[in-house]
Amino acid sequence: MNTTPQTKKHPNKSNVAVSLRTREEIFRIVNSMNAEEHRGRLVKADDVVSVALTRLTSADMKKILDATLTNEDRLELKYKKFCETNGPISKDEFLGKLLGKSLYDDEI
Repeated sequence: MNTTPQTKKHPNKSNVAVSLRTREEIFRIVNSMNAEEHRGRLVKADDVVSVALTRLTSADMKKILDATLTNEDRLELKYKKFCETNGPISKDEFLGKLLGKSLYDDEI
């Protein structure tokens, strides 16, 4: 993971790139928690993110990874799975099988 190098001023902190929408959501949560009456120090973004990370499941991680796949990646995965199940064929033959099938047939 690429993060900004740690600074001398804050040796245990680093910057992480997130979208503006994600940043706004984190700070919306932090601000709403800090607006409540409570004793103790103010809640920090790190507190929220740390707890959220402990709740991340393997299904969540698979969903995130699947969202990063391009159509070409998905095609390659289907091709490899088909070859494992049915024996090796050329990619051109595989594309022919895909295109020759009905759009509503979900066999491959």
